[in-house]
Amino acid sequence: MTVGNTPPRLDLRQEIWRGVWGAARFASFDARGMHYFNLTAEGFWRSFLAALVSLPFFLAIAVLSYRPSAPAHYLNLLLSYVAVWTLFPLLLIPVMKALKLDDRYVPLIVAYNWTGVIVYGLSLVTTLLYFLDASLVPSLTLAFWIVAALYRWFAFKCALNVGWLIPLVIVTIDEVLRAFVVRGLLNLFGDIPTMAAILGQ
Repeated sequence: MTVGNTPPRLDLRQEIWRGVWGAARFASFDARGMHYFNLTAEGFWRSFLAALVSLPFFLAIAVLSYRPSAPAHYLNLLLSYVAVWTLFPLLLIPVMKALKLDDRYVPLIVAYNWTGVIVYGLSLVTTLLYFLDASLVPSLTLAFWIVAALYRWFAFKCALNVGWLIPLVIVTIDEVLRAFVVRGLLNLFGDIPTMAAILGQ
């Protein structure tokens, strides 16, 4: 499966540039962001390069938010990061089959992966704003969650080419997965304090 104006083969730099730019277009509710993605089988696997692009954002967020001080903390963070990029695509395989949207699985995961770069970037900005005023933590956390969920909902809607309900279900699955699996991994090998706890000290 390919997109009309996607070249047959891109080098890795082009792949990353087009993926991030396409994801950025969704931030302005521009459905044409999908036209920048490589939706071939190769493009599917290459979209996981988004994990490498997002890694500096994640590391900055981890240092600022959790201030890991023990080797076990770094293992927790590494496991949570890997889980974010692997569990969702695996879980969506049976979900997409149940929804009879198997043919939209590749576009969905490609969109999910590249939009992850924007979500991590936004999360870093939000994290930096925390330090302006500790009292902003609850409101900024809620604002980030709403903006990120709405952004991902629109991207999923474009990727699936369906109405509003199924993308909402997919976003909900993503959020539940992060809440009950990823956050659990954060404390698997030793408690990591949250930034709210740190700022409250």
